[in-house]
Amino acid sequence: MAKINKTKIISHFAYFSRQSSCDTFLFFYQSQFNFEKENEINSEQEEIQSIEMAIQGVKADPAESIAKNQILREYERDLKVAKAKLKAIKQGKSNERLKLQIIEDKNLLQDVRSGNTHTELTEKQIEMQIALKEKYDQGNFEYNETEFRLNGPGFTLGTLQFLFPFIFLIIFLLASLTIIGSDIDSGKLRFFWSLPIKKKHVFLTKELVALASGGIFLLITLSVAYLIPSIKNGFKTFQIPAIIQKGTDFYIGTEGEILASAIIMAAFIVLFLVSLQTILSLACRNNILSVIIIFLLIFSSGFLLGKMESDAGIFMMFNPFVYFDVVNLANGNIGAKLGNSSINIITGAGVLLAYTVVCQLLIFKLSTNEKLILNK
Repeated sequence: MAKINKTKIISHFAYFSRQSSCDTFLFFYQSQFNFEKENEINSEQEEIQSIEMAIQGVKADPAESIAKNQILREYERDLKVAKAKLKAIKQGKSNERLKLQIIEDKNLLQDVRSGNTHTELTEKQIEMQIALKEKYDQGNFEYNETEFRLNGPGFTLGTLQFLFPFIFLIIFLLASLTIIGSDIDSGKLRFFWSLPIKKKHVFLTKELVALASGGIFLLITLSVAYLIPSIKNGFKTFQIPAIIQKGTDFYIGTEGEILASAIIMAAFIVLFLVSLQTILSLACRNNILSVIIIFLLIFSSGFLLGKMESDAGIFMMFNPFVYFDVVNLANGNIGAKLGNSSINIITGAGVLLAYTVVCQLLIFKLSTNEKLILNK
C-alpha cells in the first residue's frame, strides 16, 4: 500500500510541476517584457542626455577645426535619431522604431569604419545586425530585441529555451518514474520475471510508453507556443529571420530552421534520457536518486560549459549533456562559444544516439541478471 501511495504522490507531483511551470512561464515572460520595455525607455533617455552633454562639450571647445565640425555633426545626427526613437518607443510604434534602429546601426557602422568611435561589436557583427533588422522590416515582422513579447516573434523559440535544458527534463523524468521506475521500485519486476515473455521486452515496452508521453507533452507545448505568435503574425512564424552562427561567421536564417533543428535534438535527448534513467533505476534501485544523478550531470555540464574557453570544444564534444541546450545548439551559439563548429545538431544527434545504443545494450544485459532483478 505504501508503494502505491508513493507512486500516486510522484504522479500528482509531476502534474503539479507541469501546471506550475506553464503558469510561471507566462507570468515570467510578460513581467520580463514589461521590465525590459521600461528599461529600454530609461536607457534611451540616458543616451539622449549623454549625447547632449557631449555636444555641449564640443561646442565649449574654442578651437575651430574640420574635425570638430565633423564630430559635432555626428553627435547632432545621433541626437535626432535618438529622440525620434524614444518617441516611437513610448507610442508603441514598433515599425518606426525598427527603421530608426537600422539608421542608428548604419551610422554606427559608418563611424567605426571612419575610426571616429569604438565599440565591442565587430564590423561583421554590426553588418549582420543591420541585415537581420532589414529582413524584419522587409517581412513586416515586429522586431523586439528582448524577445519577451507574448504575441511576437521569438516566443516559440523562447518557450523551447525556457523548457530546455532543465524544466522539460525534470517534468519528463518525474513523469516517467511512474512508467519506468515504479515497477523497479515496487518489486513488480519479480512478477514479470515469472511470466513466459522475454525480459528485455518488458523494459522496451515501458521505454516506448515513456517516449510517447514525453513526445506528446513536447508537441502540445510547442503547438500552443506556435499558435500564440501566429495570432499576431499570421501563420508565418517559421519565416521570421534569425541569426545563426556557423563557426566564426554568421548568416541570416529563419526561426523555423532553428526550431526544426531544436525539436530533432529534443527527440534524441528524450530517447537518451529514457535509456539512461532505466539503467540508473536498475542500478540504484531508487527512482528519486536516479533523477537526482541525471539532474546533477546536466547541471554540472552546463556549469562547465559556461566556464570553458573557446579552445575547449574538443573536450566537450563527446559530453552528451552539452547538447541539452537545444536552442543555443541549433542557432550555433554553443559551437561559437567553444570555437568548434563541429558541435552542432548532426554531431549532437550522433553522440546521443551512440550513448543510447550503449545504454540499451546494458539494459538488455542487466534484464537477464536474475540476482539484480530479484534483488537478491
